[in-house]
Amino acid sequence: MEERAEYLKKEVAKLIVNSRTDSLLVKLHLIVVLERLCVDHLFEEEINAVMDEISDADVSDCELHTVALWFYLLRKHRHRVSPGN
Repeated sequence: MEERAEYLKKEVAKLIVNSRTDSLLVKLHLIVVLERLCVDHLFEEEINAVMDEISDADVSDCELHTVALWFYLLRKHRHRVSPGN
């Protein structure tokens, strides 16, 4: 069982790292899902890397849902974001 858990952790870590090529919304949803499953603490480094990457994303052409989720996650992870971005 422990081997299976380690294997799955590695697979999820790969999924997070590979999400860098996905759309902004996919990245945001992945982080939200990990947080809701309460397993985000296992992938702090990977999540922080993605959060650093998306903190400078241009959301001017995104849908309201994507922008709201982006703003929520950045504020939750203590990234400085002004409402005017």
